[in-house]
Amino acid sequence: MDRETPRHYTRIIGTGGIGTGVIYRLEADAPLLPNESRLAHRLDQKDFCKLHIVFHYLAVLCGEAGLGVRIIPVGKVGCDGEGEECRSLMEKACMDIRYVTATPDKPTLQSVCFQFSNGTGGNITESRSASSSISVSDMEGVEKEIDRDTSIVVALPEVPLASRIQLLELGRKHGALNAASFTVEEVKSLDREEVLPLIDILALNLEEAEALLPAGGPEPDGRNGLCEAVRETVTPVQPCIRITITGGGNGMYACSQEGIAFLPSLDVPVQNTAGAGDAFLSGIILGEVLALPFIEKKGPSSFALGRHLASMAVTSKDTIAFDLNLSSLLRFLETHDSGNLAAILERGHPPD
Repeated sequence: MDRETPRHYTRIIGTGGIGTGVIYRLEADAPLLPNESRLAHRLDQKDFCKLHIVFHYLAVLCGEAGLGVRIIPVGKVGCDGEGEECRSLMEKACMDIRYVTATPDKPTLQSVCFQFSNGTGGNITESRSASSSISVSDMEGVEKEIDRDTSIVVALPEVPLASRIQLLELGRKHGALNAASFTVEEVKSLDREEVLPLIDILALNLEEAEALLPAGGPEPDGRNGLCEAVRETVTPVQPCIRITITGGGNGMYACSQEGIAFLPSLDVPVQNTAGAGDAFLSGIILGEVLALPFIEKKGPSSFALGRHLASMAVTSKDTIAFDLNLSSLLRFLETHDSGNLAAILERGHPPD
């Protein structure tokens, strides 16, 4: 793919988990131990799964900015209330949900999120949900939606890895920009020679980045060292890859052929950190639609836009910040040092 020539993207097609969940706040902050039973209280918060989160922000912002991009999720839900809710919310956000089908055989993907008092935590996710039944043939059925050289393909966890790889292969076949993320266990078992050449944007958190390093290798020297080690691991098989590594409240990193960049987290009132990494990836992809540079020290960039979306997302109690729209994003960008991002979003394209 020629990265020097800006693309005019008209479609974003992706697969990943679609479902809902509940969030519990643990009564104590000590790490959870095996066989431990701990009290927690259920929070009045709505939890959603990866594809829904990433595509919600893209659908809302691309639509309100008049960018002319169709957002096409590919997934499955159960014939239940949770599935109906997800499909309704996705349609309300103006996604094309023709490829989000309901199956009577399995329930909609469910997860339980646990949080410590500082908002950090983790998830336990159902492994035998409707999302787990997404097949390679489902990906082949959506191939006709991948327009040559004008599409972005997104492959996210919570659906079978083989199906996601198939979508990435179809994206590569048709000249799409391919973005992907993986769980820690998937990273450890990934056939890197096969999969990494399919990816243009790889989104990781710190644990996933560490899992990507060769076993038995030297310990990276801090987070900059981790980024350099990840880049040295990946670029021999995919020289043009762009990598993001999110570190929660410790900020975020990006690395590519151009070098390594770091941005600290913005000082905002944090309500819930779950879903922040997905919002960050939405910003990275939106930056590609706007033809922003991936990393830019002084000017606007996809990396900076991702930080702003993640910073807005954590101020919401829900894992989708439903009040995040173009108007609220523009106000947020004007309040913070945005490198002219607000003006670019208002125009719908970067400066000539």
